[in-house]
Amino acid sequence: MRPEIRLRRVIKKAALPPIMRGDKMSRRLTVFSLAIVVSLGIFFSGCGQKVEKATKATKAAKATKATKVAKGKVILTYGVWAQPAVIPLYEEIIRRFEKKYPGIKVRAQYGSGGPYIEKLKIELVGGSAPDLWMMDGQYVYNFAERGVLKNLTKWFHRDMKRKDYYCMDAVTDEQGRIWAVPYSFQSYALYYNKDLFDAAGLAYPTKEWTWEDMVRAAKKLTRPEVGGKRIGQFGLGGTAFLISAVLARGIRSVEEEGGKLVARYNTPALQEALREYVELRNKDKVIPSQEVLNTLGTSARLFAQGRLGMWLGLYYAVSVIKKDNPGLRYDVALPPRAMVGKMRTGYYVPNIFGITASASWERQQAAWKFIKFFSSYKIQKLFGRKGQGFPFLKRAAQALVKEHRGNPAHLKVFLESIKSTVPYIPSYSEGRTSAYAESQGKAESYLEQAIVGNVSVQAACRQAQRAAQTILDNAK
Repeated sequence: MRPEIRLRRVIKKAALPPIMRGDKMSRRLTVFSLAIVVSLGIFFSGCGQKVEKATKATKAAKATKATKVAKGKVILTYGVWAQPAVIPLYEEIIRRFEKKYPGIKVRAQYGSGGPYIEKLKIELVGGSAPDLWMMDGQYVYNFAERGVLKNLTKWFHRDMKRKDYYCMDAVTDEQGRIWAVPYSFQSYALYYNKDLFDAAGLAYPTKEWTWEDMVRAAKKLTRPEVGGKRIGQFGLGGTAFLISAVLARGIRSVEEEGGKLVARYNTPALQEALREYVELRNKDKVIPSQEVLNTLGTSARLFAQGRLGMWLGLYYAVSVIKKDNPGLRYDVALPPRAMVGKMRTGYYVPNIFGITASASWERQQAAWKFIKFFSSYKIQKLFGRKGQGFPFLKRAAQALVKEHRGNPAHLKVFLESIKSTVPYIPSYSEGRTSAYAESQGKAESYLEQAIVGNVSVQAACRQAQRAAQTILDNAK
């Protein structure tokens, strides 16, 4: 046997395994192995040059192989925001993408709900985020401000046409820069249970309904259980119901005035909205309390169970109802008109793709190819059919409405709604928009104290105003 081969075998056998296994005797064996290596090195000193050449040749071969692998496949890490039940849908989309782009390998990282969002926030700030990721559109400007989002303006205008898509205003700042691309959107509608309306002798909601019409109907739909000890049927529930109550007064909790963002929490209109919400929830028992929701489930699930007359909320509830109670007789109408102004009492939220600014150029390009693939007609229709969100490609959304059968009969309402409602977070410059979102979250923590009865409506609004305005004043 050639000496250099024998030497390499002795080194491999004597030195490496204890260290790699983490054995307790690793230090002792390492010293012993080193002695063997030194002795053999002296014995085979005449073979030193051959060993060195062989080692260099091996390293060169491995480097060449690694280079070929890197050139042959770009590894794209992809943060997927999805419930476990729809993971197979994303896996199917990834399979189709990899078939079209064999030079890209997608490694999906699945997560859902708040834990996914919090984890992604930490990863983005810490520099360990996936190359491509999905999230709620309200976080776009916060991330843009931090410098962790790639500016997609140039690529978007080169490869896509703005007029073909919904919700682009929600991801475009005041300077016209595009920081993300939606893959779907959630818009508002008023869901109503036909059986409960029929039993109460009420006419179904129409596009002419006002906020007051909805509240009156909700009170008539509320029914106590036998004995009157607890509410068995609630009249109304909703996603971010208080925001809708504020919009019904023709205002937003934060508005622009003279180039400055001004909080409106301590205004008569907002106090009135909060007071109405507190009374409907605590006094009239029209809206289920948090205690009830903790016991029976979300308000969307209460509606699916037939225990809620109306639900003012987003498109995702269609899939909830289809899963929990496909036989439910229900339909959707446009959100009621505001008491002031021409807008309706709802909002829309785009679900977005973002590309990490620190990702390599090759991975950013691979991520952009995936975004374009996901934005194609076939994939948008596939995604829309599963009820995870309305396609943001207008042609696919309109086809979905045209082909729809069954409940809700008026699915088109979700497309009409986006024309007369507002984005959840307005599109200011990055710093001001992130301040808007932060101030809203802070203010709501104070308003919640009035909702649970710890403080008066007036006190809660004063505290919310001070906290929100402080944040807004410090915005760029």
